Parts: sequence; structure tokens; C-alpha cells
Amino acid sequence: MQTKRPGRGAVEDLIVVAVPAACKSMVGSIEALCAAVASRAASGAAGREAIDYAVSEVMVAELTGAVERDAHAVSRASFERVPHELGALYLRHQVNIEDAIVSSLEIPAEARAISVSLDPASVPMEEPIPRPPGRPRRNAPKITRVFHMAYCGTVTLHDGNGRALYSMRFGQMPGIDPLDVCNAMANVVYRLREKQPELRLQLLADGAHEMWNLLESSFPESLLGPRHLMVDFWHVLEKLSAAAEAIQGAESRAVVAGWRRLLERRKDAVTQILADLEPHWCDPVDGSVVKHGPIHEAITYLTNHAHRMNYAGARAKGLPIGSGTVEATCKSLIGVRMKRAGSRWKQDTGDHVIKLRALALSHQWDAAMSRFFATQRTAVRALAA
Repeated sequence: MQTKRPGRGAVEDLIVVAVPAACKSMVGSIEALCAAVASRAASGAAGREAIDYAVSEVMVAELTGAVERDAHAVSRASFERVPHELGALYLRHQVNIEDAIVSSLEIPAEARAISVSLDPASVPMEEPIPRPPGRPRRNAPKITRVFHMAYCGTVTLHDGNGRALYSMRFGQMPGIDPLDVCNAMANVVYRLREKQPELRLQLLADGAHEMWNLLESSFPESLLGPRHLMVDFWHVLEKLSAAAEAIQGAESRAVVAGWRRLLERRKDAVTQILADLEPHWCDPVDGSVVKHGPIHEAITYLTNHAHRMNYAGARAKGLPIGSGTVEATCKSLIGVRMKRAGSRWKQDTGDHVIKLRALALSHQWDAAMSRFFATQRTAVRALAA
């Protein structure tokens, strides 16, 4: 749409408004709005007509309303129905499509390692309220909103310094076997190491035993070769910070900084930190072991996961030591979309949204949809006249 910019050396410009192909019905109303605004501005700047701001405001409001009406030409029901129908159809072909995507994935030349992470995230689920005995009161609610645990996973390629190069994201709704998402990640790792066998494998998670049981059983060394196990470095520091504050009070920051240097530089750091903590584990009055509080939690955490805390060795090999990628995925995949105010989900429809959203966040939407729509084509044979 052409406009003329007033003033000395006046030139004609173009206002370019990008409109998605799916919203072609909006083009006319957008052009009318832009033309009206440009005309009023040019007329006022040239001094031909004083601008009546009240009239201009009404005019812009009417034209903006026309744009909004065109934008909502598709009903809300259609916006809700189409993604779920797409998700249901996509899940029928998901395994083959994602296997083809991974097989065609180009591994960056600087990639040196693969990390696999798993973490839970709560999702608000819709559940029926059991009918009480007797006659229920009028207008009594029939459903309630209950939070259950979903699972998020990531498979990330890292360079020689442990920096993330590319991540594939996975999600699983509550009530579905979490081994499904672990098996999907294991298939990705298997395909990537088929292409580049020298990629080191690292399993990353927090201290939850459930996560480690799932990861270790889904990524056996007999199938995928050597693996490095690593508890998230920042979860360890969180436990140590609480213990240091209980011991040193205001001077705890210097103590935590010293422990952090030990963890980053020495393979026997856990042994030394336990030696610092154990004298404070006992009650100063009767000498009995205190089985609660931050000191007990830190000692228990270090004891249970000592074999997964070789951070100095991981840094020397250029492996990551933090599970920030999967924790960010819990927020972007689950938190941002599934936990909106008042939202509640059913298992099937929620899984449709999570699976499609994971494709978009993994930058695989176009590749997946092109392969998916190829499965929906139907051959049409011309009939003789």
C-alpha cells in the first residue's frame, strides 16, 4: 500500500504488513486501517486540516474492531478441536516420523557428547468428584482440579566445553508409563551414536531415586556403551548451602565457596566435605545423631549419590554438570502452556498438546508436519467419462 511522506524532498513509501496465509481474510481490513491512519497523519502534517483527535480515535477504534472481527472469523471451538484432532492423528505415526527426523539430523561438527535428562513437572488434571451418599445438593460441582506428575526429558548435544548445541525435548502426561518417554529418548541416543559412535553419553538428573531408576534401566551399557552418571551440580550446592548456614550462620557463604571449589577441582571432594559435616551431625548435648535438619539432609544426599558427583572428572572431559536444560523444558513445555489460570486437562487431550508443543520447542515442527501430511495423502484415480 503506497503512502506519501510530506515535507521537503517528499517521497512515496510502502507500508508492508506481513499477514499469514491462513489469515488472508484480514488483508482488506488491515489495508483500510493503515490507509486511514496514513491519510489523517499526512493531511495534518501538510497543514491542510487540523486533526480532530476525538474523531480520529473513533475512526481508528472502528477500523481496529474490523481487524479483530476478521481475526476471529474462525470459531473458538475450531481452535480447540483442530489441535486435538491433529495430535490424535500424529500420535499414530509418531514413532516412524520421529525416527526419520533423527536419522536425517545433521550432527554439528563440534559435538562431543550427548546428555540425557529427566525431571517431573506437575500438571492440573480434571477428575470427577465421587457422588456423595444421598441426594446431592443443587448445583454441586461434578469435577475437581488435581495436580499430578508429568515427565519432561531432553537429549542435548554438547561441544567439547560442555556447552549445549542442540536439544530435543520430550513430554509425557500423568498416568502414562514414564518408560515410554525414556524409550523415545533412548532411541534418539542410539540413532545419534550410530552416526557418531565417539559421542560420550551422560545421564543427568537431580537426586530423586525414581528418575535414576528410570534412566539407568532405559540406557543400559550393554546396548549404548559406557555412560557417565551425574547429579545436577546446583542441587548439590543447594543442599550444602543450607547445611553451611546451619553450621556457620552469617559466614556460610565463604564455606560454600570453598566446597564448590573442591567439587569442581578434586575427585575426592565428597569425602572431604563429608569429613567437614560429620562433626556437626551429632547433638551437642547428648552426642546422639540428629536424623533431621539441613545437615542430616546434606550428609544423606552426598552419601547416596557420591558415585554420581565426579564433577572434576566431568569438567576435564568437557561434559556438562548441570541439568538446567530439562528444568527449563519443564517450564516452557509444561508450565507456560499447561498451568494457565484455571486450566485443567484430560490425559489424552493433554498428551496431544504436549507432543505437538515438544516438536515446536525442538525446532522439528516443519520436518514432522511434512512427513505427517505425506501419510494423509490419498491417491485419486480419474474415472473414464
